Amino acid sequence: MNRDTDLVRAILLEVEWRSWDQRNEPVKIEGYTDEHVGHHVRLLDQAGLIEALNVSGEYLAWYPTCLTWDSHDFLDAASSSGPRR
Repeated sequence: MNRDTDLVRAILLEVEWRSWDQRNEPVKIEGYTDEHVGHHVRLLDQAGLIEALNVSGEYLAWYPTCLTWDSHDFLDAASSSGPRR
């Protein structure tokens, strides 16, 4: 599966705007499968851009818990290429 930078940005924005009671829940991004999103959440965790939980069972499932300092910097840099919520 190829890395999708639009999906990466969408996941980071979604996590940024979540309330604390929405932590540890799957991210749903329109136009992407749960597996595709879960794969990218795992990649973001590996890159140190988010903290995430591996809740995989029969299928790949990673739930983001919070952004890291680096992900906030990434979003600030990416904001010039599109609006932030």
